[in-house]
Amino acid sequence: RRIFENIQSLNQWRTICPHLAEFMEAIPDVVLHSLEVITQQQDSLFWDLFEPTDNPMFERSFYTHILWALENALWDKRYASRSLNLLVRLAEKEFVYTQTNCPVDSLYRTFCLWHPQGCFSFEERKVLLKNIIENHHAIAAELIDKLLPDGRQMTHDISKPRWRTVETKPCTMLVSEYEEIVQFVSNTYIDSITPSFRDWKTVLRNLDSFDPIERVAEKCAKLVPSMPEDQVFSLCTEIAQYISNCRAYHHDNDVSMHRVAVLETLFFSILPDTPRS
Repeated sequence: RRIFENIQSLNQWRTICPHLAEFMEAIPDVVLHSLEVITQQQDSLFWDLFEPTDNPMFERSFYTHILWALENALWDKRYASRSLNLLVRLAEKEFVYTQTNCPVDSLYRTFCLWHPQGCFSFEERKVLLKNIIENHHAIAAELIDKLLPDGRQMTHDISKPRWRTVETKPCTMLVSEYEEIVQFVSNTYIDSITPSFRDWKTVLRNLDSFDPIERVAEKCAKLVPSMPEDQVFSLCTEIAQYISNCRAYHHDNDVSMHRVAVLETLFFSILPDTPRS
């Protein structure tokens, strides 16, 4: 406890980080409290652990120890919610990561719709995902883009405690549960979507998961007037590209062609009248 109370410098954090997972197992309350306090300080030196450095002796990997420590806590009912909140807080900082190991990736592997991990139950995951989608828009689009099925998804294990005795078996997902949570996530996302090109690009990239298409088009048309014109042009470009791809590769699919018809109507209804400057 005294160690964490007396951290005053970036180098002290760098010294502690490689051992953070072990500290999390030994004194989870102390570690979580320390991280909860420090991450509320926007000007703290702590955030430099996530930034690139010019010093080759300090590669930008210290933050991975923080992620591993938080992942450890996700297996323990007593600490999982606090750990999850910290991962969300770290993800919302939106640092640019060159490694796949990042806060959003930890969230993806925790909530992976076909291979979830951690101690949360099926219903608890739905509640937590709903909260992230509705109240944390800065990360919702990226997380949902990772979660919704695209036929190319991969995942790997989150970090697990080495010394604490807690259940660390992955949840078993029934096909019916998987289909239910995919529908739940897509419906929740559309219900809370904002007039942002980034949000709508996620929808277009995963359009197979959003049904019916008429509901998507209606919501889009309703929100477009609140979007900046340059974002509307970008959205129209994405819609046009989607339509073009469907006509080229799925022209014999009735479902795809119905979707194309609805999107074409949407496209011409939202396309700005003025030429792009």
